[in-house]
Amino acid sequence: MPIRLFAASFVAAVVALSASAQDDPDPIRDKLDKALATYKTELAKARTGAERFFEKREGAARQKGDKKSVDQLRQDSKAFALTDELPAYVPLTNKQEFILAHKKVEQAYSAAIKDYVRT
Repeated sequence: MPIRLFAASFVAAVVALSASAQDDPDPIRDKLDKALATYKTELAKARTGAERFFEKREGAARQKGDKKSVDQLRQDSKAFALTDELPAYVPLTNKQEFILAHKKVEQAYSAAIKDYVRT
Protein backbone atom coordinates (compact mmCIF):
# COMPACT_ATOMS: atom_id res chain seq x y z
CA MET A 1 0.00 0.00 0.00
CA PRO A 2 2.78 2.57 0.77
CA ILE A 3 4.25 2.04 -2.70
CA ARG A 4 0.94 2.94 -4.32
CA LEU A 5 0.68 6.04 -2.15
CA PHE A 6 4.22 7.05 -3.08
CA ALA A 7 3.54 6.45 -6.78
CA ALA A 8 0.35 8.49 -6.62
CA SER A 9 2.05 11.39 -4.86
CA PHE A 10 4.97 11.22 -7.30
CA VAL A 11 2.62 11.39 -10.29
CA ALA A 12 0.77 14.31 -8.70
CA ALA A 13 4.04 16.18 -8.18
CA VAL A 14 5.13 15.61 -11.77
CA VAL A 15 1.76 16.83 -13.07
CA ALA A 16 1.96 19.93 -10.88
CA LEU A 17 5.49 20.71 -12.04
CA SER A 18 4.63 20.23 -15.69
CA ALA A 19 1.56 22.45 -15.31
CA SER A 20 3.62 25.22 -13.72
CA ALA A 21 6.29 24.81 -16.40
CA GLN A 22 3.64 25.28 -19.08
CA ASP A 23 2.65 28.64 -17.57
CA ASP A 24 6.12 30.09 -18.10
CA PRO A 25 7.12 30.28 -21.76
CA ASP A 26 10.58 28.80 -22.22
CA PRO A 27 11.93 28.79 -25.78
CA ILE A 28 14.78 26.47 -24.83
CA ARG A 29 12.34 23.95 -23.37
CA ASP A 30 10.24 24.21 -26.54
CA LYS A 31 13.31 23.36 -28.63
CA LEU A 32 14.00 20.36 -26.40
CA ASP A 33 10.42 19.16 -26.67
CA LYS A 34 10.58 19.39 -30.46
CA ALA A 35 13.92 17.58 -30.52
CA LEU A 36 12.55 14.84 -28.30
CA ALA A 37 9.46 14.42 -30.48
CA THR A 38 11.66 14.23 -33.58
CA TYR A 39 13.91 11.71 -31.84
CA LYS A 40 10.99 9.47 -30.94
CA THR A 41 9.72 9.60 -34.54
CA GLU A 42 13.14 8.82 -36.01
CA LEU A 43 13.71 6.05 -33.49
CA ALA A 44 10.37 4.47 -34.40
CA LYS A 45 11.33 4.60 -38.09
CA ALA A 46 14.71 3.01 -37.33
CA ARG A 47 13.06 0.24 -35.31
CA THR A 48 10.60 -0.41 -38.13
CA GLY A 49 13.47 -0.64 -40.62
CA ALA A 50 15.33 -3.09 -38.41
CA GLU A 51 12.21 -5.20 -37.90
CA ARG A 52 11.66 -5.32 -41.66
CA PHE A 53 15.27 -6.45 -42.10
CA PHE A 54 14.73 -9.32 -39.65
CA GLU A 55 11.47 -10.29 -41.37
CA LYS A 56 13.04 -10.32 -44.85
CA ARG A 57 16.03 -12.29 -43.67
CA GLU A 58 13.81 -14.77 -41.87
CA GLY A 59 11.63 -15.16 -44.97
CA ALA A 60 14.69 -15.90 -47.09
CA ALA A 61 15.91 -18.45 -44.55
CA ARG A 62 12.47 -20.12 -44.53
CA GLN A 63 12.50 -20.42 -48.30
CA LYS A 64 15.89 -22.11 -48.12
CA GLY A 65 14.59 -24.41 -45.39
CA ASP A 66 17.32 -23.30 -42.97
CA LYS A 67 15.66 -23.85 -39.60
CA LYS A 68 18.81 -22.99 -37.68
CA SER A 69 18.99 -19.54 -39.29
CA VAL A 70 15.27 -18.95 -38.76
CA ASP A 71 15.62 -19.75 -35.06
CA GLN A 72 18.69 -17.52 -34.74
CA LEU A 73 16.95 -14.64 -36.50
CA ARG A 74 13.91 -14.97 -34.25
CA GLN A 75 16.17 -14.94 -31.21
CA ASP A 76 18.08 -11.89 -32.50
CA SER A 77 14.81 -10.13 -33.29
CA LYS A 78 13.51 -10.72 -29.76
CA ALA A 79 16.79 -9.51 -28.27
CA PHE A 80 16.60 -6.38 -30.41
CA ALA A 81 13.03 -5.73 -29.26
CA LEU A 82 14.22 -5.83 -25.65
CA THR A 83 17.52 -3.96 -25.90
CA ASP A 84 17.53 -1.98 -29.20
CA GLU A 85 20.96 -3.47 -29.90
CA LEU A 86 21.48 -4.77 -33.41
CA PRO A 87 23.64 -7.82 -34.18
CA ALA A 88 26.87 -7.33 -36.13
CA TYR A 89 25.44 -8.76 -39.37
CA VAL A 90 22.76 -6.06 -39.69
CA PRO A 91 23.61 -3.63 -42.53
CA LEU A 92 25.27 -0.37 -41.65
CA THR A 93 22.35 1.62 -43.07
CA ASN A 94 20.05 0.23 -40.38
CA LYS A 95 22.59 1.00 -37.67
CA GLN A 96 23.17 4.53 -38.96
CA GLU A 97 19.50 5.38 -38.55
CA PHE A 98 19.84 4.76 -34.80
CA ILE A 99 23.17 6.58 -34.62
CA LEU A 100 21.83 9.66 -36.40
CA ALA A 101 18.73 9.82 -34.22
CA HIS A 102 20.88 9.64 -31.08
CA LYS A 103 23.31 12.28 -32.38
CA LYS A 104 20.54 14.73 -33.21
CA VAL A 105 18.96 14.53 -29.78
CA GLU A 106 22.37 14.74 -28.07
CA GLN A 107 23.17 17.88 -30.06
CA ALA A 108 19.84 19.42 -29.09
CA TYR A 109 20.45 18.70 -25.41
CA SER A 110 24.02 20.03 -25.59
CA ALA A 111 22.77 23.23 -27.21
CA ALA A 112 20.07 23.56 -24.56
CA ILE A 113 22.59 23.15 -21.76
CA LYS A 114 24.75 25.88 -23.28
CA ASP A 115 21.72 28.16 -23.67
CA TYR A 116 20.65 27.59 -20.07
CA VAL A 117 24.18 28.30 -18.82
CA ARG A 118 24.29 31.53 -20.83
CA THR A 119 21.01 32.72 -19.35
